[in-house]
Amino acid sequence: MEKELLLYRKANFYKLKDDNEREGKSIVSITKFINDINLIEGHSILDVVDISSLSEFVHKQSVAEQVLYRFTNYVTFICEDSKWGSMSYELRHFFSSSDKEYICDNIVSDDDETLEKIIKGNNRALSFYLSDAYSILEAHLNQCGYVIESISRYISQPSLMESFQYESVIIDVSCLVEYNRFQSLAEDVVYKLPYQTIYICDENKKAKLQYELRFIFNKFIAIQDSGLLDPTVSFASDKSVSIAKKHKLITELEDDELSLFFEKFRNKLYGHPKFKDDFEELVKSFRVFNKIGEHKILSLFLMGDSGVGKTEVARAIFNCLGGSKRLAKINFGNYSNEFSLSSLIGSARGYIGSDDGEIFMKVRDTDIGVLLIDEFEKSNATLFNYFLDVLESGKMTSSLGDEIDLNGFIVVFTSNISKEDFPKRISPELRSRFDYKCMFTLLRSQDKRKYLEFRTKSIIKKISSDQNEDLEVHLLEYFNKCIDVGKYQNMRDLNKEIKKVFVKFLETSIDENSALNI
Repeated sequence: MEKELLLYRKANFYKLKDDNEREGKSIVSITKFINDINLIEGHSILDVVDISSLSEFVHKQSVAEQVLYRFTNYVTFICEDSKWGSMSYELRHFFSSSDKEYICDNIVSDDDETLEKIIKGNNRALSFYLSDAYSILEAHLNQCGYVIESISRYISQPSLMESFQYESVIIDVSCLVEYNRFQSLAEDVVYKLPYQTIYICDENKKAKLQYELRFIFNKFIAIQDSGLLDPTVSFASDKSVSIAKKHKLITELEDDELSLFFEKFRNKLYGHPKFKDDFEELVKSFRVFNKIGEHKILSLFLMGDSGVGKTEVARAIFNCLGGSKRLAKINFGNYSNEFSLSSLIGSARGYIGSDDGEIFMKVRDTDIGVLLIDEFEKSNATLFNYFLDVLESGKMTSSLGDEIDLNGFIVVFTSNISKEDFPKRISPELRSRFDYKCMFTLLRSQDKRKYLEFRTKSIIKKISSDQNEDLEVHLLEYFNKCIDVGKYQNMRDLNKEIKKVFVKFLETSIDENSALNI
């Protein structure tokens, strides 16, 4: 049986809520009843049920069927119009598909004053702190007997809510912005915790969180107005948080240094002559427009089969720029789940675990302005959107608000996807951010032979402190005799065979009492 559904515009919500409360009604989110279906029996038919959060659920229809059928036909349902479009078909059995009437449609502005109005209907407050004053805040609250924990802990382990101690634990909700459906997740946790629970949040997250958390908080205030703090203690910025580390950048090379760089780069990267030519032109253009502030990051997206040299591009750039530490490399094959952004850029305030993400540690610990993102296609939309912003702004921002300036960096993205799958897997917005897109093909036989010669010299250099030309010639002859490079499609497989044949060479040398010192 169809039920009544009215739509509202986001800017009108607070006016709508005030109007209902003057009539003795409340607006309640459907999530409250999804979390505890037994609450429907005690629900007042006068109160309005907002179904907007259903749009965040993957299985909207089945979730709705478990809940909506239990309400009487006298209950009024409302929904934000921007959310209704994504679920109108799934909820067709409950609500008519005809044009919906708008409620409280006399306000059309979306100004800040409307969104800043205090929401009534519950007794929870969300207090905001400045990110660079967090350490002082945490120390002060610890002295007062409080521990700050992230809401992520209770999202991932709901059973912890059963033993929650509101007298000693404060919940930080900052990390909610990292979730795809944070309204329903937040309501799921907050509705189950005691009303006396204290909630705090990073001020930088306020704009994204305030409206979506309108059903569970009635006040959004500065931490100084919460009554938690000693008024004699200053909670202004304790320091200017910045991450500054000098990296050698390709934009800083002198002309003669740049020429030497290109010469080394061409020798170190096997095959792909067109890419080498294109890369040289890209770098020259990048240097010009980077100096006038129009091109912050040079981004390359390299596709092709495994072992054809995509990753070697980043390594060659790193080595040719004189890198003495480790190349900053992130494998996105390890970042495929919903919570991967926290691992990459650091966990939120109060979360038990590391506060520093892998990508920040890797970039800080390298000495060259090159970042390699391997197996990029194996990640998810959340990380794709993060890098959309990185390539646009030229900066990486951690969950704590810290920044690393990547101005002048080269970022190499590699992927095993085909040329045909590229537009299917990567959004148009992100594709347009890549400065250069290239499909790496299989290496030619002459390139493989050059690689075989390079590996021979490399092995000799590592096993002998002195250059042994006789041994080098002998080993290269042995490799050429035992290895048919035409059988191997990529350098990775060829390198495996080189190692295997080299072991046999050692055994032969030992049997012949060769003086080979390793």
